[in-house]
Order: sequence, then structure tokens, then C-alpha cells
Amino acid sequence: MKKKRTRRAQLLAPYKSQYEQNVAAKLEEKGVAFEYEPKQIKYIYPTKRGICQACGSNDVGRLASYTPDFWLPELGIWVEAKGKWDSAGRTKILAVLASDNELNKDNFKMLFMYDNWVTRNKTMRYTGWCDKQFIDSAVGVEMPKEWLKL
Repeated sequence: MKKKRTRRAQLLAPYKSQYEQNVAAKLEEKGVAFEYEPKQIKYIYPTKRGICQACGSNDVGRLASYTPDFWLPELGIWVEAKGKWDSAGRTKILAVLASDNELNKDNFKMLFMYDNWVTRNKTMRYTGWCDKQFIDSAVGVEMPKEWLKL
């Protein structure tokens, strides 16, 4: 049985959140060409406590797919717009960027609604974590000018 879309989801369509809708509106306002969730990217998600039946290695993963939020074809960059970003999401992004696919740290950017804390003891924020992983990131609905080459 197909899930019925709520009134709120219908108003946001095709976007999954108000934040994504706001980011798209800013891109349109600036005249930046973009595609929203144009394709799924295959990657290997690391599996804990797994064992390869063929070789016995415990360095194993499962095939998964990831759909980045925005593709900016004229600039050749992918942008993921995030509100809340938990540990599983961070693991997923690292796995996507480590897999052999078209996304890499040169053409992938993270845009956050807020620069929330990653750690409970408040020693690192989302952008600090990205800096540590060499992933370009910014906060707000507007992408930095250097990303857009304006």
C-alpha cells in the first residue's frame, strides 16, 4: 500500500524539507542552474561484525545507494543540504566519498541549516567535523560565492 502524502509534503513537493525548498529558491534567485535529486549514487556502506565468506576478512560492507540533494551541472558540484546530521549520516557520507563513484571531496559540498554540535561535550560542530574530513561546508540557505564562482 502506497503512503498518502500529507498536506505539508504536498506543499513542499518535490523537496523533502522546507530547508531544501529554501535552498532551491536561493539558487533560482541567483540564476544558478540545478537539478534536485537527479540520480542515485551506489556506494559500499561499512558493516560492523561482518565476515567475508570468500576470504574471511572482516573489512566488509553492503551495497547501498545515496541520493544527493542538488547537482549544479554548470559548476560540476553536488550539494547535500542538511538540517539534523547524526552519526549514521556522517558515516554514510564518509562511505559515499570513499567508494568508487562520481562523488569525491573535490566536487561534494555540505550545506547546513544550523552549525549544531557533533559531540555531547560541545567540542566540535558540523562544520568543524567537515573541516577535519576535508569536506567543504557552509551554514545557511545561501551557498558561498566561491562555490558558485560568482
